[in-house]
Amino acid sequence: MTTVHIGLGKCASSSLQKYVFPELEKLNKNIEFNNKVLKSLALKNLVEPLSYSERKEFKEIINNGKNHFISHESLISWNTAYIEEFADLNLELFGKEVNIIIIIRDPLSYYTSIYQQVIQEGNIISPSDF
Repeated sequence: MTTVHIGLGKCASSSLQKYVFPELEKLNKNIEFNNKVLKSLALKNLVEPLSYSERKEFKEIINNGKNHFISHESLISWNTAYIEEFADLNLELFGKEVNIIIIIRDPLSYYTSIYQQVIQEGNIISPSDF
């Protein structure tokens, strides 16, 4: 079984990826967290179609008997205009027999956090224009 954590930005994804998800792999030797090839191919699939051999390689790894757990922020777009497109691309690649984990956050807290990051990156913008 494959589990995919769609890491919405500003919803603790980095902390989960660093401190929680790797522990699952340690607790259960049948779980493989963020297989480099799977993650790379999944991310590539969001920007360009995978070749036949890449799709075959992806499916062979997914079906190798391990429980794969993939987590990455780029599996979903920060731009809400593209969320449905990304969801369709992930569905097409991973299939319907996948567990999806999405962590959400209170909208006010979410947008406050994004605004703070925008300011921290040097983009001065008033809250009303944000």
